[in-house]
Amino acid sequence: MSTHDGDMLSDAGNYLGDAGRSAFKAAGSRMDGAMDAASDTLEQGKERLRDGAREAGDSLHRAQRGATRAWSDSVDYFRASDARDMLSDVRNLARKHPGKSLMAVAAIGFFVGRALRKDD
Repeated sequence: MSTHDGDMLSDAGNYLGDAGRSAFKAAGSRMDGAMDAASDTLEQGKERLRDGAREAGDSLHRAQRGATRAWSDSVDYFRASDARDMLSDVRNLARKHPGKSLMAVAAIGFFVGRALRKDD
């Protein structure tokens, strides 16, 4: 093999080595980009999860405040009313909402019946 042929092979080897290194660097850059994109996506998911938990906590807190207020109003009503006032209010409510009243009476009857059943 001549020196010229050896130089050509050496040049070809250097060229292929450079091309391989360039391809490896390009693949590494693409991999870094993909990792950055995945990291950004995971960060966005974390933020959405945190925001959703915060909103759920706020909703739960509002519901708790509403239930506490309703309970307090009920206590005040029972303290301020006597049996005749309560009976009159129940009658008025039944006249305004007969369907709901029948459903409430049926549900109460069911639960009282279950509570009084002896074979349980």
